[in-house]
Amino acid sequence: ALVDREGFAIPPPGKSGIDVMVDKPPTISLEWPPQDASFIARAEVPLRLVVKDDLAVQRVVWETEDRTHVIEMRTDPPQIEATDYWPPRGEQRSIEHLIDLRAIGDLRAGDTLHLRIVATDFKPQESEALEISLSILSLDEWKARIEQRQMAVRQRLLETLRLQRTVRMQTSSYRD
Repeated sequence: ALVDREGFAIPPPGKSGIDVMVDKPPTISLEWPPQDASFIARAEVPLRLVVKDDLAVQRVVWETEDRTHVIEMRTDPPQIEATDYWPPRGEQRSIEHLIDLRAIGDLRAGDTLHLRIVATDFKPQESEALEISLSILSLDEWKARIEQRQMAVRQRLLETLRLQRTVRMQTSSYRD
C-alpha cells in the first residue's frame, strides 16, 4: 500500500472509496433565558447556550443595537491526527455568560432589549442568528409580578392541603 505525507495508508486502486463530508456551519440553541423574559434594568442576566459544530466552534458573539461582545472559544482549530476517529465527532459546548444590563446603556422600564447571538467555526462559517428579546420592567412591576407568583403558589399549596385532608378523611375508615 502507498503511504501519503501524513502517514495515511492508501490501499491499492479498486479497493477503497473516498467519502467527502461537507463542513456544516455551527448551530446554537438557547437554554436560558426564555424568549421574551422580563428583567429590571440593573439585573445580571444569565445567558446559557449550547453550541455545536462538526469540527470546532471558534467563537460566540452576542450583540445589541450598539454593543458587541465576543466569547472566544479557541484561537486555533484542533489538529486531527491520523489515529483520531474519522469522521470527527465535532464539538458541543455549554456556554454560561452573565450579561450585566447596567453596562449595556440607558435601559428604562418599557424598553425591549434585542440580542443577536451567532457562533462561528474556523472556515469561517456562521450559525443562523439566534435572536432574543428581553423586556425591561420597573422595580415596582417586578415586585408586583413576584407577588402574583407567590400568591399563585400559595393558592396551589392551599388546594393541595385541602385535597390531602379530604383523602385522609376518606381513607381513615380503611385503617380502623
